[in-house]
Amino acid sequence: MGRKIILDFGTHHGEGLHQVIQLHNADETWDIYSFEANPYTYTHFENIRNSISDIEGMKSYLPWLDWDITYVNKAVWSENKDIGISCIRDKHESIDLETLYDEPGLDQIKFPLSKHFVSGGSTIMEYGNEAALDEADARTVVPTEAFDVAEWFKDNIKEDDFVALKVDIEGAEYQVLKRLILSGAINFVDWIAVEWHPEAVASYENGVWLKGMIDGYLSRMQDEGKLAISEWV
Repeated sequence: MGRKIILDFGTHHGEGLHQVIQLHNADETWDIYSFEANPYTYTHFENIRNSISDIEGMKSYLPWLDWDITYVNKAVWSENKDIGISCIRDKHESIDLETLYDEPGLDQIKFPLSKHFVSGGSTIMEYGNEAALDEADARTVVPTEAFDVAEWFKDNIKEDDFVALKVDIEGAEYQVLKRLILSGAINFVDWIAVEWHPEAVASYENGVWLKGMIDGYLSRMQDEGKLAISEWV
């Protein structure tokens, strides 16, 4: 058996990362890669980690604050290119650690996140460029580096590794999973959880067919005992 690896595509503020770590009982021996395309969210999550890591008792709830996790501010995509990413500038007036990480015990640790927290998501898909957001000055498009997910797998993943993959990338999951399937890189994945964004299907040529192809391929892998699939919302 090779390494145990978690790949978090679309980390946001680590909510899903924390959940996947718990689901797999991961510890500091795992190799964990966190990918977040939104530069504002990436910076805010970095600020959160730095601000709370030394608070007494924090690491009993969030032990991964001490781990050697690779945090990457790039967009997961099907090719290497510079792109514009649509970022929603939506700020919470208040948020707490208990709500953010779904850890009831954290209500005992008071830490204001409002100054760090931007709740808005981001997308490289056209459907994210709504005119209403522009009129409200709630959206900004910033340059971001995207990378070829299949090339990354080829350079970083080996056949005997155990790979747990969480995908929450605001509609880009269709193109990314298509690339993983057609390149064969999907065969290196042992567990997958995807948050689907059906509103993005119209952004793709033959989008309904594409979703069906992906579902069919993943289901066949599951039936053959090659892949475990978990629901993700």
